[in-house]
Amino acid sequence: MTTSIPSTGGKAGAFRSRPAVAIALLIAGGVALRDVLNCRPGVWIGCILVLLGVGAILHRRSRWADLALAIAVVLVGLLAAQIDYYRYPADHIWTYTREGERFAQLELAIVESPRLVPAAPGDPRMLEPKQTVRAEIRQVRTLDGWRAASGTISLTLEQLNPNLAAGQIVRATGMLERPSGPMNPGEFDYYGWEREQRVLATFYVSHADGVKILWDSGPGVVVWLREKARHLLAAGFTLDRGYDHALLRAFVLGDSDPQLEDLEEQFVNTGVVHCMSISGLHVAIAGGFVLFLGRLLRASPRGSLIAALIVVTLYGVVATPTWPGWRSILMFGAFGAGLMSRRWPDSIQLFAAAVGAILLVHPGDISNGGFQISFAAVLGMMLFTPRLMRWSWTKWRGPDGIALRPTRRNAAVNAGLWVGRFFISALFASAIAWLMVIPLIAYHYGQLNTYSGLAGVVFLPVTVVALLFGLGKIVLTLCWPSAAHFFAIVCSIPVIWLREMAAWLAKVPGATIPLPTPSVWLLVIYYGLFLLALFRLEGKVARRVRRWAAGEAVGAGGGGGIAGGVAAVCGGVACRESAGSDYVAERGGWTMRGDSDAG
Repeated sequence: MTTSIPSTGGKAGAFRSRPAVAIALLIAGGVALRDVLNCRPGVWIGCILVLLGVGAILHRRSRWADLALAIAVVLVGLLAAQIDYYRYPADHIWTYTREGERFAQLELAIVESPRLVPAAPGDPRMLEPKQTVRAEIRQVRTLDGWRAASGTISLTLEQLNPNLAAGQIVRATGMLERPSGPMNPGEFDYYGWEREQRVLATFYVSHADGVKILWDSGPGVVVWLREKARHLLAAGFTLDRGYDHALLRAFVLGDSDPQLEDLEEQFVNTGVVHCMSISGLHVAIAGGFVLFLGRLLRASPRGSLIAALIVVTLYGVVATPTWPGWRSILMFGAFGAGLMSRRWPDSIQLFAAAVGAILLVHPGDISNGGFQISFAAVLGMMLFTPRLMRWSWTKWRGPDGIALRPTRRNAAVNAGLWVGRFFISALFASAIAWLMVIPLIAYHYGQLNTYSGLAGVVFLPVTVVALLFGLGKIVLTLCWPSAAHFFAIVCSIPVIWLREMAAWLAKVPGATIPLPTPSVWLLVIYYGLFLLALFRLEGKVARRVRRWAAGEAVGAGGGGGIAGGVAAVCGGVACRESAGSDYVAERGGWTMRGDSDAG
């Protein structure tokens, strides 16, 4: 039994069948208006209350009530975005900063474990590694003494302080400044990135003794769980296997490491960089494996589902998930709650609800390339993969497939059919995700990953094994510490396979093709054609228009990708950028020209 309301026909029926989709779109529209309208939180709150009252009064006139509620939802998204980006307390640390450096003494609360940042590879100065951590401001010293302050800063220690840990209250002496913006065209906007995290100040401490620990309450429960998981994962790895440990930690827990810069570039060029960040793939693997174990152990469906929800939630707390990862965790929780209430949830509804919740909590993600690409890929797979599988299965069996199907099969045949259908569905899902993200990758990164669809299918089984081995090592090392070295050797096997596969695929000619940045209107038209498949439109003409639109979008994306791949392999492609300095690089026998800092 689905949770969606049956369609009543027309545009209103299409939206009413999946209200969460309409709400998410309206919230996204409001977030997009953040810089268009003036920041007036009081005015927007008053308008929202008035519109809600109008909707309640006109509830018998559904169209006017729906219009009032739609405008109210847009204003909610606008209010959330403007508060997140513009509104800060009066005692924020930003009020004590200026364009240049400024000597300051601060009292800070360390809220996370410090991270080591080694010097850039090949730097001839042989600098010592730095120590960075996010800290909450408690007080700042002024001419009148210590004053209360608030906000989050990025703390950097030029010399290591081994006593610094999460849960401490410290007083630090150093240089306070605002994050600097890009100095050259195409350079990474560090200020914009920190602003999206609500970090408006950086603090540099030159010496380790510039930080004085006042009080140490010990790490909280969440920080302790994270540190314990990383300690158990690292146990048993020798110094000569540090690279394998860093790669395994990136796959299992999403931690980045400077040692993996070259490998990350190979994963980016092959289009499988999602394997190295905690995304929906990792959440699905962890939760699905728990459900599979419950079925093998003949546990009750409700018990297996509760265990899977606990494991997924614990995994999200221990790991370092991206916002798409948190979206997947929310979807998994909502889906599990629907199943436990004996109702089959609508996956599109849950997806839209999770996206809307993420945009309300962190509205800045709407302009993030990773969030947009993940959103397009997941939505495309949810919409088109089941339809494509049903169509292909019907074509393969023929019109008399049900009558001709044998009534009994042995276990080997059933297992072979299950594995075949799994890989075919994975191939279809990867191809659809590839078509959905082509324009966004070209817009944000100026490139096309030709083989990413096929590479995703090839990498999938090895990624599943690597993730399960890593999670299993954490649990087994906790239960049997003396065998940690043996567990480390076993876990290194799939990691080495992934590393070699990425290195081999990156050498294939045409794996990455530079593309010019498409216009925004081209993106709107491209995804507008796909968007018609979102609503349950009635009538033969409406269904034909929907199928034609999806076919045109697939043809445009697939034709452009194939044409670009043929051009790259046969003759080479030159991509010119209007801003920044040019560079010329040799890749796979062809020449690429572009901006030195472009993605």
